Amino acid sequence: MYTSSDLNWVKNVKREQGNGWAYMDAIVGGSFFLNWPKRKKGNVLKAICGELILIFQTINKGLEYPKGTYLTHIVTPLDNKIEVRDSTHPFCRLVGVIAMAYIPKPIELNFFKPNRGACCNINLIERTNKLPISELELKRKIWNLFNPDAELKDLFEFVINDNFEIEIDGSIEGEEKVKMKEHKYYERDPQIIQAKKKEAIKSNILFCEVCNFDFKLRYGNHGNGFIECHHKSPIAKAGKRLTKLNDLALVCSNCHRMLHRKNAKNNYFTINELKEIIVKN
Repeated sequence: MYTSSDLNWVKNVKREQGNGWAYMDAIVGGSFFLNWPKRKKGNVLKAICGELILIFQTINKGLEYPKGTYLTHIVTPLDNKIEVRDSTHPFCRLVGVIAMAYIPKPIELNFFKPNRGACCNINLIERTNKLPISELELKRKIWNLFNPDAELKDLFEFVINDNFEIEIDGSIEGEEKVKMKEHKYYERDPQIIQAKKKEAIKSNILFCEVCNFDFKLRYGNHGNGFIECHHKSPIAKAGKRLTKLNDLALVCSNCHRMLHRKNAKNNYFTINELKEIIVKN
C-alpha cells in the first residue's frame, strides 16, 4: 500500500521543448517507459521499486492550459532494468502510473532546483519563507493535490487514496514482478463547476443544498466563495454525457462525503434523501 511518505522523488519531463504534454496518453493503473537524457544514465535507477516519483512539466503558452508548471503524474518503478533507445533521451525505465492530473504548481513551492531531467530528492522542491514546512508536510501537501477529497482544479476525478495497492506476483522463471491493480479516472470539466458556483454567488445562494451550511457565515472572509460541487449522477456510473448546471449540486464537505458513501442497500443517497435524514435526526 502506498502513502504520502513513499513520495521520495521528483522529476521534470518535457516534450517538444514545452510545446506538448509528455506521457499524457498513459492511464492510471497502466505503465510507460520514463525517459532520461544522455548525461543522466547514472540517475536512472536512483529510485527503488515501491518508491514514488512526482513528475512535473512546464508548458508554453498556446496549449489548452495557461503557460506554467504543472504536476502531472505520480509513478513508481516496476523493475530495476534500464532500456536503451536511439534518441536524445536514450535511457528508459518502466514505471507504473499511480495518479495523473493537470495540477498547476502551488505558488508557494519552487521547482527550479529539480528542473534538470534527473530523478531528484523531493526536498529539492523549495518552500517560500511563508511556508517553512517539513519534508513530511511537503509530501502530504503534494499527495493531497491528487486526492479526490480535495477540491481539485484539474480535469480528472481519481480513484486514489492512502490505501492504493499493488500486487506482487512471482513468474515461473523466478523473477519477481509488479502488477498494478487497475484504477480508472473519469474526465470532468472544471468550467461547468465554476459556472455553477458563479450562478449561486450571483443569486446569493452559495450554501449547501442539503443542510444549508454557509462557509462564509461560519468562517468569515476565509470561507467566502467556498463550496464543493457534487455530480447528482456519478461520472463513473453514467459514463460520457452532457452535464448541465442542473445536474450539479453545491454541498458542504460533510454532506459531500455522505453523498459518496453507499447506504445499507449499496446505493448512494440523493440530495433529497440526505435532506430527509437530516430532518429526521
